[in-house]
Amino acid sequence: MTNLIQSRAAEKEQILSTMATEGFSLITIGGRKGIGKAELLRACLKDYEATFIRIPDLAEAGQRQYWQYYFPDFTDADWGEFFRDLAQRYKAQPGILLLLDFERLLKVAPKIEAALRKAIREEFLNSQLKLIISYNFNSEAEKPKTLARGFYHQTAELNLDLYPLSYRESLAYLPHWSAEDRLYGYSISGGVPAYLEILSTYSNLEAALYAEFLKPEGYLQKLPALKLAESLREPAVYNLLLMAIAQGSERQKDIAETAEIPASSAANYLRVLLELGLIEKAQPYRNPNPRLMRYAVSEPIFRFCFHFLPRLDPLRQRGLYTEAYQLLREKMPAYFQKDFCLIARDYLLDLQKSGDLEGDFDDFAPWWNEDGTTIDLIGSDANLALLAACLWSNEKMTVDNLENLRQKSRLTQRRKNKIYTLFSRSGFTDELVELAENTDDLHLISLFGEA
Repeated sequence: MTNLIQSRAAEKEQILSTMATEGFSLITIGGRKGIGKAELLRACLKDYEATFIRIPDLAEAGQRQYWQYYFPDFTDADWGEFFRDLAQRYKAQPGILLLLDFERLLKVAPKIEAALRKAIREEFLNSQLKLIISYNFNSEAEKPKTLARGFYHQTAELNLDLYPLSYRESLAYLPHWSAEDRLYGYSISGGVPAYLEILSTYSNLEAALYAEFLKPEGYLQKLPALKLAESLREPAVYNLLLMAIAQGSERQKDIAETAEIPASSAANYLRVLLELGLIEKAQPYRNPNPRLMRYAVSEPIFRFCFHFLPRLDPLRQRGLYTEAYQLLREKMPAYFQKDFCLIARDYLLDLQKSGDLEGDFDDFAPWWNEDGTTIDLIGSDANLALLAACLWSNEKMTVDNLENLRQKSRLTQRRKNKIYTLFSRSGFTDELVELAENTDDLHLISLFGEA
């Protein structure tokens, strides 16, 4: 994954710089599965003598394996001796101990942690060993507590968390796809490098959809079931809840009714999905009012599968793949509207970082009120508010779209000067373009042309 190494150049430099220091170093690196931890470490460690320890994971069948790893059949005493031997081996010369999927290692061999802590305090500090601990998490809440707030983070010279790639970073994976197909590819993958790499093996989006989501042998369509079976005792119930949320139910009562489970039970199931990082609680921009909270599926590959596959199953099960594909492509533009707003948000943040955006905004997020009025994106500082409307449609945006946004803007950020930004898939009418050329508070951006 050369593309990944290029997009993670800053993180690679941080790891190499830490490894080049004299004496013992501890590095922790976390992120969801498929985010590229293994490939990044592989690129960093290619010139080092390294010992890898990892628990084999049967759910990874079909994915590329980068490590010749092993899990020693040790007693508790053997772990202490193993760490002492490593400290002696690397007393004067540099070496690497890499503990992959550390949270799983602790479940299989829970007493390894006491031996490791003791080795760090009493053995490793006097060696040239570089200890790297890699672990998985889907959300901040799901981070292993031992790593997130405990001994290892306090001891480490470098604590590094990897997150999905931005839309622009993802483009390098799909250079042979059309501009529109790349946007959809990013929406499906959520910027996770492992998923982007799988999509990149196909000539275009159509081939990827047939192979990975319409025909039964596709790997990406199986990921949600694999992850749920690995983490949960009652995956069938969680399937129903995720399907309900992915298909538009946002409040607990509505989710329970759609999933046909008691509302009293739904709260506990939703709490588990929140802890796993598979769903999230969304709030309007800078409004913590709990009555406005909405549930959303936070894992893009889950959202795509649970939104579309149940609706396509009657066709897929009869082998009517062409008909299923036609229905999928018919429904994808409306589905993609939310992701188009996320891409617009990334675009604005990039402008903010480069100094090309008026104002000093900390973030951009959707806004809505109890009446159901929504604004796609809002950002504000002490004096200025930016309000954005995003439209993924075959129709050009018109002056009516601008006036609609201006009317909504009267409901929020009332005391601030306002600028309006319109993001469009298909461009803008001549009337709107002429208005923007003569108006300081209006900006028109065609992201489809940027792809």
